[in-house]
Amino acid sequence: LSEGDAPDPFPPVRDIFSYVSRTHADLSGADIRRVGLFLASYISMLCYIGEEEDIHSEDKVLSDDILSSLDTDGAVYEDHPRLRPLQRELERVRSERMRSAASFMHDNRDSIQQSEPLYRNERIVIPLRNDSKVVDNCYVSGSSSSGSTLFAEPFELVSLNNEAVIARERIQAEKARILHELSDRARNAIPFMKKMLERVIVFDFHHSFAVWAKRRKAHHPQRGEELSLLNAVHPLIGKDAVPITVRLDKGIKAVVFSGANAGGKTVTMKTIALSVALNQISGYITASELSVLPVFSSIYSDIGDGQSIQDAASTFSSHMKNIASIASRCDGSSLVILDELGSG
Repeated sequence: LSEGDAPDPFPPVRDIFSYVSRTHADLSGADIRRVGLFLASYISMLCYIGEEEDIHSEDKVLSDDILSSLDTDGAVYEDHPRLRPLQRELERVRSERMRSAASFMHDNRDSIQQSEPLYRNERIVIPLRNDSKVVDNCYVSGSSSSGSTLFAEPFELVSLNNEAVIARERIQAEKARILHELSDRARNAIPFMKKMLERVIVFDFHHSFAVWAKRRKAHHPQRGEELSLLNAVHPLIGKDAVPITVRLDKGIKAVVFSGANAGGKTVTMKTIALSVALNQISGYITASELSVLPVFSSIYSDIGDGQSIQDAASTFSSHMKNIASIASRCDGSSLVILDELGSG
């Protein structure tokens, strides 16, 4: 397990795979950003495991382009390089129309209803008294509820307002083009991401076990034909787990645990079962490194109350059904664990 920083978390992407298979429509901005995050995390994973040679430059370029273009909500950043000249043009038009409005209001102070221009539907309008003579040189777009104030745009301001609207629409159109282009590139990466995901799943399995083994100070047991667990603890209980030691010599095929209720019989059996399962899938168990475990062909257990009103199965009949199934399937290399055999 590397001592370096852990790789970045992976966002879910299976729903994006499904969406792409169902439709040719553009991906949403949020989905495009998830593609970028997934690619970035995949590159981080390859660096983490020392396989930088598997990093494809086009994957990094696409990830960088997506993450530098879209914010956390999937919207195009306002300072995107392609938007900057359009934003500057919008600011120029806005400044010019503010100067025009201020100049008109200064020259027609006696006709103005209030000292500042107003914004209505993203357009600047001048509040004029309804008896003002300068109304004839303006386009009136509305009035106050009392009718005493008219919302007017001098003809020069009409043109500047239109320019501002067009400038905003150009920005929105460019944002749509950026999203469309990124969507096409993300869609083209999906087949490769499916293969990446398979590798991520394998990595996640091994990495999770490695992190768990390191945190729990788990060890590799020795391989042998007998079962010998020394100072073993239940892997899910944590620091409050009571260590147990169980030794079964090579010739012993069956063991009966007996004792008072709440004495730890079931926990002991579960500790044995989980230790065996962990050993067979990861090679690490929460027990002494001097422990010995064989490799079993299969693991069967009947623990707990399997009664079912729906299936008309009592506790006893449920146990018998499970035991019959186990007896018909197990072999000489199986581990079979039965809790409270014959209860009910």
